[in-house]
Amino acid sequence: LGLPLSATAVRSVRSFQPGDGRPAGVEAQADIRAARADLALPEWRAPNPEALVESSLEGEGGETYRGQVLGGTREGYGVRRRAGESYAGQWHEGLPHGMGHQTWSDGRTYDGQFRCGRFAGLGRHEQPKPPDG
Repeated sequence: LGLPLSATAVRSVRSFQPGDGRPAGVEAQADIRAARADLALPEWRAPNPEALVESSLEGEGGETYRGQVLGGTREGYGVRRRAGESYAGQWHEGLPHGMGHQTWSDGRTYDGQFRCGRFAGLGRHEQPKPPDG
């Protein structure tokens, strides 16, 4: 989770599945912005690493954030906790953006890519099995 991904890599690689007419593992360029305009990536440039500072922030309702900040905004890698849920991963302009891990109080988890604060790209969403009754 702590390894940065370039915005270009996140939006331009697509894996083809077996049975779709291409050999498994073949990758091709795809313009996700055209396919998913509602999740368009802002043009992202890595900030100067020296400009990022480690910080702890507190928000309304007991929300906490510990991680990298740029100009008072979440940027880089950090962990947010609030009301029984947490997100650990990459941030851009105050939103989950890049690779991350989201958990909820009911046991659900999501590991994968985020774009502009929303699930996008590759990821795995898991829901706990109901207890045996």
